[in-house]
Amino acid sequence: MQLWRRYYASNEERAKHAKEWPNDTLPPKEKPAFNLILTKMMRGDDPQDLADTAFMIRHDGVTPDQVESAITDAVIPDLAELREAFERAKPRVREMVRQAGWGR
Repeated sequence: MQLWRRYYASNEERAKHAKEWPNDTLPPKEKPAFNLILTKMMRGDDPQDLADTAFMIRHDGVTPDQVESAITDAVIPDLAELREAFERAKPRVREMVRQAGWGR
């Protein structure tokens, strides 16, 4: 829940939370990092991770150039399962960005 509040909650949602839970510390508002998308890509075709990735792409206006740059610069651990999962996710993530229509 803290990740959602940090990266995705609107200012109105954050204000509502602060009013309803005054003793709960809100994390600072930040734009999501590509690290989270790349981490989810290393899980391959997990439906929840793909849904999360699609949300981040739409919400943050991720462009094809940004995705390609992140994929190129990604440091994948030297584990065959992770590398294979990352490769499986690449075309799906690229398609998500294409469908989102950013960067046209």
